Amino acid sequence: MAIIDLVCSNCKGEIQLNDNMETGYCLYCGTKILIKNEIQKIELSDMPKKDNYLNIANSAYKAGNYEEAIIYYNKVLEVDSRNWNAVYYKGLARAWKSSLVDPNIIEAVYGAKEAIEIYINTENPSTDEVEKFKATVVNDIYDILSNYAVLSKKHYHEFQDMQSSAPEYWDRIDYCTGIARYCISLISENMLIKKYYRNTKFVMVHLLLLLLKEKCDIRYYKSTSGMNLVHKIDANERLKAVSLFDSLVGEVKKHGIEMDIPEIRRNDGSCYIATAIYGSYDSPEVVILRRFRDNTLYKYSLGRLFIKVYYLLSPPIAVYLENARLLNYVVKRILNFLISKLYNRIKLIKDGR
Repeated sequence: MAIIDLVCSNCKGEIQLNDNMETGYCLYCGTKILIKNEIQKIELSDMPKKDNYLNIANSAYKAGNYEEAIIYYNKVLEVDSRNWNAVYYKGLARAWKSSLVDPNIIEAVYGAKEAIEIYINTENPSTDEVEKFKATVVNDIYDILSNYAVLSKKHYHEFQDMQSSAPEYWDRIDYCTGIARYCISLISENMLIKKYYRNTKFVMVHLLLLLLKEKCDIRYYKSTSGMNLVHKIDANERLKAVSLFDSLVGEVKKHGIEMDIPEIRRNDGSCYIATAIYGSYDSPEVVILRRFRDNTLYKYSLGRLFIKVYYLLSPPIAVYLENARLLNYVVKRILNFLISKLYNRIKLIKDGR
């Protein structure tokens, strides 16, 4: 519902009426007014103005003058708030104005979502036309996202010795990851029949694989005394990243896509399943298991083979265990038994027996 300004055709009085009503009456002379007809007259009179604004906005956008483009897209939307073209490209223009300090790429997502909804409801497009629009969205946001990812990585390497540099970089990777996942979701399974849509989706998938690889790499910074100290993401965060990475690689292989798949660091020395069971990498139970791994298993070839297989298989298992209460309980009972044996053994060694 909105209140619109009209001029009575009889007495020329300025009046305001509800655009949800079919008819209304002039407050001055009582003339009956067909509201929809009056709205159509306004729209027709505004069309040359709207088209002119849109042409200026589009020219500014193509020239990279995003501030000017936004001004004129806003003028279009003042005349026609349901203009999908202005909604969409205004979002892209705001996204292109992003900086590392003030990222606005999410504005492209908001604009795309609204524009797709308006496009479908006002243009009555065919399925093929909707799919083409969605692919355009993915390609346009890919250009912005890849540019931002490159700038983020460059900034990290310039300031990597600072303690805050890696956490800031991880936050930017997370920001990009969420947007990339939205774009990938726009290309449905049915669309992958066509090569163009397959290429569109998996170019974005490759970018997301690179982001996840960056997320899982161990980083270093220098202390005030000049020592190299380790920065690494939380074990549960790594689990989720590795699980998503493997899921995406599975999609790549399923569709026979030729791609240079990056190597992701699957572990940082964490006990994945134990961390998922006990909730923290630093819990006493996990500490005991880590000591057993480092002080016993690593000494033997079979032990090292077990550790290698464990790190290969445990990430998806650990993610599953987070939501499987019964299985979580069973595994915890088994681990508790093993930990109690290890604890008693450590105690005997300390006591000299």
